[in-house]
Amino acid sequence: MITISKTHCVMSWKSISYLKQYYASIILSEESTEYEKIIKARCYIMILFGNFLFPESTGNSVNIMYLPLLRNINKVSIYSWGSVVLTHLYSAMCKKAKKNTCTFFFMCVFATSMRLVKNVVTRPDKR
Repeated sequence: MITISKTHCVMSWKSISYLKQYYASIILSEESTEYEKIIKARCYIMILFGNFLFPESTGNSVNIMYLPLLRNINKVSIYSWGSVVLTHLYSAMCKKAKKNTCTFFFMCVFATSMRLVKNVVTRPDKR
C-alpha cells in the first residue's frame, strides 16, 4: 500500500508531484516481486486519476478516496470508469455553470464530443 506522510498530504489529498517521485523511485526488474509491480501500478493509476481522469482545480493533488478502489488490482478493469469520469465531468460543469464562466461552453463541447466517441467506440465483451 502507498504510504502517506503528513508532509505530503493535506487532509485527504495527495500531492501528484510526490506520487511521481515515488513512482520514479520504484525500479522494476525481472527479479521484482508481484507486490512491487502492483505498488507501482497503483501509484501510476493514482497519477492518472489526478492528472487526467479526476483533475481538481489546483491541478497538483489527487484525492486519496480513490485508493481503496485499487486494493484488488485484478478488479480494476471491471469497474465502470467511463460513467464515473462522465459523472465527475458533469459535476464540474454544474460548478462552472454556477460561477458563470466561459469555460462552461468548453465543457459542453467536450461532453458532446465524448458522447459522440461513446457512440462510435464500443466496449469489448467481458471475459
